[in-house]
Amino acid sequence: MIIPQSKKSLNKNSRIRRRSARLKQSPLRECADCSYATYPATGRCTNVECPKHRRESGAMTGEQLLREYALPALYHGRRWGTWVLDVERLCLVHQGQPVDRGDGSGVTEGVPQYVAFIGKYEVDLERIEDSAAALDWVFQVAGKTWANARVTKDLLNAFDDIIHPQANLCSGACGSGHGGRVIENPGAFLRNRIATVGVKDAA
Repeated sequence: MIIPQSKKSLNKNSRIRRRSARLKQSPLRECADCSYATYPATGRCTNVECPKHRRESGAMTGEQLLREYALPALYHGRRWGTWVLDVERLCLVHQGQPVDRGDGSGVTEGVPQYVAFIGKYEVDLERIEDSAAALDWVFQVAGKTWANARVTKDLLNAFDDIIHPQANLCSGACGSGHGGRVIENPGAFLRNRIATVGVKDAA
């Protein structure tokens, strides 16, 4: 005898299926070897240390370079090795896994439902407003017993893609003191970066 499922159970199951389909990365979006994002035009890995990066040999025109190495978007769930970007909470999560949050999840109430990435350790990107704050996070992570050289390098690569510190924090070796660069509103800065990185190149 088949017992019909309740409407609530069916709604929850369909919601889980939709979430899984939304978060599942296509083979061309994420490298199967190192979990880095891939270049949209070629499917090659963005991690220069990965065998699937495969640099092109020979000369390339400026137009070819722009197309072949157009930046992938900063999307919810994008990974750099064991680090994952949580766009909803503006943080990088080590070994983050998708978890339902918000109304109806049974975990948090009073906010709209969303998928968060919950893991072993979090880097709050909204606290990075100058080069000193970025460096503090690097050394905080490097001091952890679980943070080997690969984990630390992946964090640096994530910072480079998300914040672009060379341009936005420490260009010309300026620090956080007098004359140093500061991101006045890190939240707005991050949301703008997430909304625009890869968009121009994909158009």
